Parts: sequence; C-alpha cells; structure tokens
Amino acid sequence: MTKQIQHFEINATTDAVLLFKVKHFVKSAQQKNWQRADAIFVSMHKDSVIGYARLVPIEPKSYWLRGLFVSPAFRRQGVALKLLKQIHQRLCAQQQSATIFCFPLAHLEQLYRTLDYEDCLISDLPASLAMRFQQAQAEGKNWRLMRLKLGT
Repeated sequence: MTKQIQHFEINATTDAVLLFKVKHFVKSAQQKNWQRADAIFVSMHKDSVIGYARLVPIEPKSYWLRGLFVSPAFRRQGVALKLLKQIHQRLCAQQQSATIFCFPLAHLEQLYRTLDYEDCLISDLPASLAMRFQQAQAEGKNWRLMRLKLGT
C-alpha cells in the first residue's frame, strides 16, 4: 500500500484545494496551524492527507520538529519515517549542517532513534525552545527531549 502514498512539501504557491485539505487534516488531528516561515511536509493516499510534519526554524541551523502526525489507519507503514527522511534531505540539501530538536512522546522514542536522534539536555536547546519545553513540563506533558545533528 505504501507505493500509493505520495510525500511532498507544500508552500504558499500550493493549490488552494490541497491547502484546504491539509488545513482540515491539521485541525482534525488537533495540531497547531503553521506559520509562514515553517516548512510543511505532507503524505497523501489517493486524494486524502494521511500524514503531516511541521518544521519550525528557531535560529540559523536550528529547527524544531513541532508536529508529526499520521492518521491511525496508516501508522506502522513507514509514513512517519518517510516524512522525517524528507525533512532531513531538504535540510541537507540547503545547508552543510543543522540540528533538529523534537519533544516526542515516550512511545515514539524508538522511531526517532531509528533515524539517529539522540537524547539531549535542556541546556542544549536554544533559549526560546528551552522555555517552551519547561512550560510543557510544568503543564504535565511527558515528552522526551531529543535532537538530530545533520551534516556534522
């Protein structure tokens, strides 16, 4: 079934119908809407959005993987891995090195380790991201703190 799935990045020039579908998917998945500077990656099966990833630039060469969501019917089929690999390829093509930070849920930790993400400390985070992580912890979120260094 994965051969029927397309993975690509969208931007401001993306077809309005597709943008509407992506926004609807993001809302139904209870994900935050993206900002203009964010990079958005989607996976589609036939005419439906089934996966979404949002990459937020934090500072030069530092990014936050702010959202990664795959429809339940398409989980464990490599969709999330493909979205993450697409993000990595895009960053590697644009710059010599970059660091992606993410706050995965505990049950997704192994997914990230498969792609060489490693644990990191809050002191490793850019200040604005450290503040967000501390806020999440104060709200009772049980997130892990991980990073991937590309091109180093």
